[in-house]
Amino acid sequence: NTISKNQEELDAIRKVASPMFNVLLVIVAPICEEFIFRALFFNTFFPVENVFNKWVGIVVSGFIFAYGHDPMFSKFIYLYWVMGMILAWTYVTTKDVRYSILTHMLNNILSIL
Repeated sequence: NTISKNQEELDAIRKVASPMFNVLLVIVAPICEEFIFRALFFNTFFPVENVFNKWVGIVVSGFIFAYGHDPMFSKFIYLYWVMGMILAWTYVTTKDVRYSILTHMLNNILSIL
């Protein structure tokens, strides 16, 4: 299997859905997910800025993101985990959710091309 179940299901929906589904995938989903997995998560569970909180938050936020995209724990969970950690690192480093949203959007647009 060369693609994740999540991607397989999204591709199947895209075949029968209107073009607006692509807008949801590329614009709406990244905005919602980044506010949940980054902004809300870090501000709720890791409000104190220190090196420990930064890295634990990145790893945990990345894992929760991965689990949300691959709850069956297939081999693809590691890819989602790395992507989640990259997005979390982007958020923590810039202290601005807009940058992680943009990174997420760019990732999602690649998945539909």
